[in-house]
Amino acid sequence: LSTSVFAMGLDEGKKFVENTPGVDAIFVTKNKEVYITSGLKDSFSIVDNSFKLK
Repeated sequence: LSTSVFAMGLDEGKKFVENTPGVDAIFVTKNKEVYITSGLKDSFSIVDNSFKLK
């Protein structure tokens, strides 16, 4: 599943994961931007300040 989501890119991959029951994901860009799916919003935090949660 991860390879397929990676190939979709950030926007499509995140949308796909959001619509797949029981699946969540963390996306990290080369610019140190971190995107998470809604199921992780209450359990995920950034500990390295060089990364930014979007």
